[in-house]
Amino acid sequence: SLKAVSSIIFNTIGLGLNFVLDPVLIFGWLGAPALGVNGAAIATLISQVVVTVLFVFHIESSKSPF
Repeated sequence: SLKAVSSIIFNTIGLGLNFVLDPVLIFGWLGAPALGVNGAAIATLISQVVVTVLFVFHIESSKSPF
């Protein structure tokens, strides 16, 4: 079903983003400050906000709720 595929795609994007942001914010890679556990929390927050925005745009554009 298209709804299931959309959900899988959006959550995979969030997972990939979190996978990239975690070491950057935890260990301070790429010039970011090393934030430790707080960095992991911020990476997760950013990733989940992105997933939420993707879902909202998808729902608004399709005009059909999940």
